Amino acid sequence: MGLAVTQMEQLPEVLPTVDPGLGALVHAELAPGVEVLTGTTVQAISQAPAGGDGRLLVEAVTGTAEH
Repeated sequence: MGLAVTQMEQLPEVLPTVDPGLGALVHAELAPGVEVLTGTTVQAISQAPAGGDGRLLVEAVTGTAEH
């Protein structure tokens, strides 16, 4: 559908409540079409400014860098 999709996970791997190996496999399957950001904490979600890219503005911190 031409959508840009990003998945954010605060812990080091996707599906952190299951086996880490399974989480790594899911991460690998998502990677070709989904940007996966692990170790990322979402701080705020708001409506994106008119005329910008996308409908939502997500403020997050990954390690020491803010996005």
